[in-house]
Amino acid sequence: MSIAAFQEIRWTGTGQIRIGEYIIYYKGMKDKHHFGTGIALHREYESRVAKFNPISERVSSIRIKMAPIDLFIKNIHAPMENSEEDVKESIYDELARIYDNIPGNTVKIIIGDANSKIGKEAYFVPTIGLESAHDLSNDNGGRLISFAVSRNMIISNATFPHKRIHELTWNAPVGLTKNQINHLLIYRRFRSSITDVRSYRGADCDSDHLLVIAKCQVKLQRMRIQGTQMPKFDIEQLKCDVGRKKYTEEIKKELNTNMPNDGRQWETIRNTIIKAAKKTKEGERPGKATLGQTHQKQKNSLNKNADYGKVRNFFARIRKYKKYNPTLKAVKSVDRRLLMEPDKKIGMWMKYFKELLNGEVPGNPVPRWEEQRPEPEVCEINLNETKMAINSLKNWKALGTDGIPTELLKYGGDELHKNILELCLTIWKEEKLPEDWNKAIIIPLHKKGDKLECNSRNCPTKYSI
Repeated sequence: MSIAAFQEIRWTGTGQIRIGEYIIYYKGMKDKHHFGTGIALHREYESRVAKFNPISERVSSIRIKMAPIDLFIKNIHAPMENSEEDVKESIYDELARIYDNIPGNTVKIIIGDANSKIGKEAYFVPTIGLESAHDLSNDNGGRLISFAVSRNMIISNATFPHKRIHELTWNAPVGLTKNQINHLLIYRRFRSSITDVRSYRGADCDSDHLLVIAKCQVKLQRMRIQGTQMPKFDIEQLKCDVGRKKYTEEIKKELNTNMPNDGRQWETIRNTIIKAAKKTKEGERPGKATLGQTHQKQKNSLNKNADYGKVRNFFARIRKYKKYNPTLKAVKSVDRRLLMEPDKKIGMWMKYFKELLNGEVPGNPVPRWEEQRPEPEVCEINLNETKMAINSLKNWKALGTDGIPTELLKYGGDELHKNILELCLTIWKEEKLPEDWNKAIIIPLHKKGDKLECNSRNCPTKYSI
């Protein structure tokens, strides 16, 4: 459990206390062991606490830093159903005042003992759902529903279907009365972040209330990092004669005029391929008047690919037109703290790869042989071997650091293949690779275990060409 909210802790004063792996922030009455609220956080989140606000013995709040959207939790202990109207009004007025001062760009959650029975009234279904343990709302329930409606919130624990024993949250000390009076409210925009809410009867904490646990998966927006993006090319155009001819002519024209002899052969070849491919795919973007026709063409293309069994094209179209659903991206540090900032995540991955790839030199290296056999004479690379090697490359492979698909090398024509041969011969004689060929893209793919830990991933590496 990462975060817990307590009501009626009956501690005096205001402060914080550490118990085991948790730190508890609390607010109680000055001189009476009565009422009191508290919020406990696991030590992983201690450094992320932006502010704890001890408002009163019935209301407290905490703000937790979550890049880029903060999490704001308000812990409440509402008056009982038979309390005076003035007491109820004062609590909800205070609740509204605090809620209205919360910044807009935060995940807002209200949790605690609301002493409210929520019913199944049809006109409140968008707010309360259909899974409440009660049929009719009491006075406190009506107040809570009105507050939720006015602030565009959802009462989450009344929206998940469970057995009745898992819906009830309070057992009367004497008698058989059982109610659902502990609730969780969340801002409607983030309602999908709550995946389940139910009570657990096994927790023995000397209370007439049952433990209510909510599973929360906050979906944070993707943090965009400024950097170099890979160019995108329309490879399908190279399969037709017109597009392939135009591409080879552009390659030949550029190489005949710009080919240097000062050791920058690969840089010129790479820039020439990218420039020629961009010229080949130039075209007009659809305007607003043609967007409807474009969407219809997209549907027709999907149906056509599905009917003719073109599985690759079908899923490529699906990926192109589907909407992106942002998810939480983070890694764990060595001391198991959650890292969200881009700089800290990069630093953690750098440390992991340094330890993984830079092994220690063995104490007894393999000795050199005093007598070695003479190496057989190897002929220089010729043009036919170069073409065979290029044509044997597989299509639809992930791009390397150069950003060039293998199809652009295959359809480049004789002029491009001759220049690649000259580059290979230069490398053969000088025994030195171009600088770009010493760079690689490491792709961490989850293997097993915790996805947030670096050592739970395989790391295939993608080089140029």
